[in-house]
Amino acid sequence: MNRFAEEMIVQHGAPTLAKLKPANLFSCEGNCYQCEDVSRCSRQLNRAGVCLRTMHFNGKRSLMLVYRAELLWAHLEQPEVQEFLRPLGYSGTLEQHLHHLQKRIHFCGGFPHEIGLFLGYPLEDVVGFMRNQGRNYKLCGYWKVYGDAERARALFRSFTGCRETLLRHYRNGTKLSRLCIG
Repeated sequence: MNRFAEEMIVQHGAPTLAKLKPANLFSCEGNCYQCEDVSRCSRQLNRAGVCLRTMHFNGKRSLMLVYRAELLWAHLEQPEVQEFLRPLGYSGTLEQHLHHLQKRIHFCGGFPHEIGLFLGYPLEDVVGFMRNQGRNYKLCGYWKVYGDAERARALFRSFTGCRETLLRHYRNGTKLSRLCIG
């Protein structure tokens, strides 16, 4: 198996592999999901409760989502999040939400702001980003923070520590599937 594909997933998806975050997004060259190495990784991840999905392919790069369905749905299912997403056309199951997000990414030619909710960002930070057009934030780390900066700072530290730890274990020979905390 191509270790590059596996390492890319660990590098960009560590907080999801470790159940610290419902999802992570990353891009890679080419149509990643048609790549046999990525398909093998996906099958391996699926057995550990982690999903890998191509959200968009622009002919040169793929936008990949690594996620834990149960964590992602728990985040999206919160009443205030559902209330925010409903006017944007989201309804139904997690699969329907992901499919609708794929369409919005494709048609807007970029990142619709609600994508932050799919990545586990707090609603107040997504709304704050939209209202402030990306300015006037309290803290900038894995996302721009408009709400609880101390909580976000602690999360950012945990995500960075997780990434460093999982990469170290992976580079020392731990298999991708063993890095997924069950």
